[in-house]
Amino acid sequence: MGARQLRKFLPAEAEVMKCLWEGKRNGRIALRIMQEDIVAMLHEPIEAVRERLNIRKPEAYLNALKVCEKHGIASASIRTDAAPEVTGQVAA
Repeated sequence: MGARQLRKFLPAEAEVMKCLWEGKRNGRIALRIMQEDIVAMLHEPIEAVRERLNIRKPEAYLNALKVCEKHGIASASIRTDAAPEVTGQVAA
């Protein structure tokens, strides 16, 4: 439901639903992170952890963040309960 709400307020080129499906697909093929020592993983390079757990890089999501930034929408200001403030600058 959150993805549907975000689609209403974000630029179409952010491809919100593509992000959702990419996340589901990537999560399905990744190894279970719950079986890992999370604290120990924090000390490892993220790319090494991703490779070991078969976690793919979220390309669609990263692209959506770039699109939002280009349109002056900061990721911290994206909410599903109201339209995000869109200004000429990216909010902090």
